[in-house]
Amino acid sequence: MYESRKQSEELPLLLSGVLGSEEDISQLLRAPLQRALFCLNNALNLCTPGTEKDNIGTNMHDHEEAIRILVAYVRLELGDPVVALTMAKSVLSRNVDSPTSISIKRKALARLYACEALCCIGNAPAALQIILKSDMESVSDSEQRHPPADPIEKLVDDMSWKMDKGEARALVNVAFSATFAANDELGKAENHAKVALAVNLKSVNARNALLFCLLRRGDTAGALNILRMSR
Repeated sequence: MYESRKQSEELPLLLSGVLGSEEDISQLLRAPLQRALFCLNNALNLCTPGTEKDNIGTNMHDHEEAIRILVAYVRLELGDPVVALTMAKSVLSRNVDSPTSISIKRKALARLYACEALCCIGNAPAALQIILKSDMESVSDSEQRHPPADPIEKLVDDMSWKMDKGEARALVNVAFSATFAANDELGKAENHAKVALAVNLKSVNARNALLFCLLRRGDTAGALNILRMSR
């Protein structure tokens, strides 16, 4: 299911260095993801190692984290899961004393992107491990002795910053569905797909995840019913 994300673009040999030029606009229309990656890589290069603050006082590490999560997304869209995984892991490995809401959401996204990247490169067991793992990096030793939070609810809560909770729940359950499907656990995959579709009937990804599970177990009648309901 994850493989359907890949988008093909007719990439120019050399991107225009002048933003807003006629050549740039032409390339942007033809290859928007490549242009986005070009800009993000330039931005990443401007994050000077060892610099704590930029010229307006914003934490430079926060800039770098924001750029890396965007690069991970674009790389996945371009069908490059190896670099996407590297970027996602760099976000997950960063520890901060007092994480902000946006930083927490970025880590949740990084977990989902890393999971998708691992599935795409054929390491489904590692993907399952990373999506099931509760984020314990910033938890004290005494708190770690308590049972970990439910991984789905943890991800939903982390993803919900400036996002509808139903949409976040659908997104997370689609990710769990795809990951369980990649591990040949179709029963669990189907259950998560059903939850995703129940909380967000307009989610194309949730519908496709459920269709995949139904067709894999030969339930063509059920798949046709889902397609009729989506009309």
